[in-house]
Amino acid sequence: MAGRMIRKEAHQQAIRCCRLGALGVSGEIMSDSLAEYFLGSIESTGQAVEIASKIHNHWFRGESRNFEEPLMPTLLRHYKNTKKSVFLGCEGFIIGEFRKSAPAYINTPPGNEDFISWLVIMQHHGCMTRLLDWTENILIGLYFAVEDEEIDEDGYLWVLMPWKLNSLSHKSRQSTVFYHDDEMVKYYCSEAYHANDKNTNGKVDRSGEVPRYPVAANISRNILRGVTQGACITAHPCPCSENGEMLSNGFIDLLKMKIITKEMLGYYMIPGEYKKKIKRELFAIGIHPEKIFADLDHLSESIKIQLNIMGDEGDGSPGKTRLD
Repeated sequence: MAGRMIRKEAHQQAIRCCRLGALGVSGEIMSDSLAEYFLGSIESTGQAVEIASKIHNHWFRGESRNFEEPLMPTLLRHYKNTKKSVFLGCEGFIIGEFRKSAPAYINTPPGNEDFISWLVIMQHHGCMTRLLDWTENILIGLYFAVEDEEIDEDGYLWVLMPWKLNSLSHKSRQSTVFYHDDEMVKYYCSEAYHANDKNTNGKVDRSGEVPRYPVAANISRNILRGVTQGACITAHPCPCSENGEMLSNGFIDLLKMKIITKEMLGYYMIPGEYKKKIKRELFAIGIHPEKIFADLDHLSESIKIQLNIMGDEGDGSPGKTRLD
């Protein structure tokens, strides 16, 4: 507990220093490059609902620990220091292997040219992709921020203004959230298929411009958990070299380079000691694994959580012995 309080106080002190600097008051230069994106702390589900009531058309993403590189798609995290050709080769192999066997498990698989739907299905089933999951529901995002309650770390709830992000890639469409069939989204999701196509660049969009930044897109929710999670995605470009430096093209590079502003993206911290409390509150209002993932495995997990809650409350129920 003491360690968590010290970490929380240090984080809040960093934020205060950052704000003092912004006001022109002398203060130590911050080493935390993400400090200016801090929006506050959340210690209850009610706080999250209040936040959601004051903002509209924002997206949310919960991360249950302080990753060294937050907001990073799994494929970019794994291959962040590779050349573009190597990245695309690995991505193409992963997609090909998945598509080879997946139709046996899918009642109605996507068409061969429906690249985004294939990646969305891969993403929802734990395969490495260049997509990053977001949700329109702040409580779903909050659940993922507190999901690993046993981890002695703070959680983070990120808030994205998707139309502002897209203005980086298409300034003439500054109030637009792309859909899954938009040219830019299709370019990212099909890039591995036509990596050697010299005519690809002219097929990107009406201007022929190759996008450089992540784009936010609504997706066709053709699997149940996409509906239950209020799912939406950001699609990311390949890692690349710029001015001699390798860029992963996750959000962290854009945050450090100040390309993304705090009007586009920010985060709330969920102190570790409040994770268990918030997770119980969410369970009480129907936000738990069964409702989020909509399958039998997670129904079983929800039952286990319920038994543990009953046992912790000491009411003599079958959950008296904690299940892990």
